[in-house]
Amino acid sequence: MQKIFDTAETLGKMITETEEYKASKAAEEKFNDDMALQSAIAEFNLKKQALAFESKKQDAEEASLNALQEEVRELYNTVMSNETMQAYMQAQETFGKVANQVFGILNFHITGRKPEGEEGGGCGGGGCGSGCSGCS
Repeated sequence: MQKIFDTAETLGKMITETEEYKASKAAEEKFNDDMALQSAIAEFNLKKQALAFESKKQDAEEASLNALQEEVRELYNTVMSNETMQAYMQAQETFGKVANQVFGILNFHITGRKPEGEEGGGCGGGGCGSGCSGCS
């Protein structure tokens, strides 16, 4: 059993050495350091909470709700159009795909079932063309 744990630790270390992981961590650091973005996210969250609170009121005025909804929409667009946010989301998505492929391969070898939506086997949907020694 120890060999399995050692191999898992080695795999984890190898994953942290991939370009996708490094790009993800670099984008996360920029995301956290972008104070204008963090401020916009905080403001968005506050307005969203205010909208939720206001919409639960029995006597909520439609004009007030519409104004808050518009503010939330504008703040959302500001956050999502921020270059740092876009880079962060793209890096997270890219690394997420790598992580999901690894989990899919592990799951395939543990359960014998292909990941949902995957047609070519346990190696990223491309069959055994990627040189995965586990596909033999």
